Order: sequence, then C-alpha cells, then structure tokens
Amino acid sequence: MNEKENQFSEDYLRKLQEQFSESKRKEDIRKKRAEGGKKGGRPVVNKIRNIQKNIRLNEQEESQIFEIAQAYGISESELFRRSALNIPMPDPERNKLLSEYRTNFARISNIFRSEIWEWSEKEDFKNELKEVIQLLKNHLK
Repeated sequence: MNEKENQFSEDYLRKLQEQFSESKRKEDIRKKRAEGGKKGGRPVVNKIRNIQKNIRLNEQEESQIFEIAQAYGISESELFRRSALNIPMPDPERNKLLSEYRTNFARISNIFRSEIWEWSEKEDFKNELKEVIQLLKNHLK
C-alpha cells in the first residue's frame, strides 16, 4: 500500500470515527431531552393518576370541603390527597406575599440592569440593600 492510499484510509477512518462520535452525542442529547422534556428543565413525572376512588358526602360536607379547597386555592381532589397522605396544606397568604416579593425583586433587578445607572449609584444601591437585608435578619431573630 502506498502512502497516498494509507493517508486516504486514515482520513476515511477519522471521518468515520467523527460521524460515530457525533451520532452518539446526538443520541445522548435525545435521551436527555426525553427525560427532561423538550426544553429541558425538570424531568417529566410519569405518575399518571388513573385510579379513581369515589366517596359519598351529604350536601353540608360537600359545601364545607368546597370552601376549604377554595380557601387553600387547590382542587377538592388535591385536598383529599393531601389530607390522606399528611402533606401540609399550602399557605395562600404566604404564597401571595412571596409572589409579590418575587415580582418586586424582579422589577428592582430589571432597573438595576438598565443603563440609567452609573457605577457609583449601583455600588451605593448595593450597600443600602445589604443594610436592609441585615436589618431584616436582625428583626427575624
């Protein structure tokens, strides 16, 4: 075998190996996406609820259960599930407050990233924010 044929076979083998590596990489990505959904993130939960249990209630019990579920902001099924499995009920007031805090912090973050701030103003704001956080920590203890 001459040198040109040897180089051709080496190039061919290298290209073949690259193709194999690429197909393996794509297969791994496909498997990973299948676990976490198309866009990634949390893995898809395969806990399909296909078992149904029926209970009998009188009108008073049904209205009480409906009111309780509405107060917690969950469905009646979720209320029964959480009660039966001793899962704590959500605190709607706390969740509403935390949601408002999240929105406000997102707004602050957006303003902070805008170009209207100078470097010194950003540093001053950071220091003031650190002071406020420390005051909150002191009052929570």
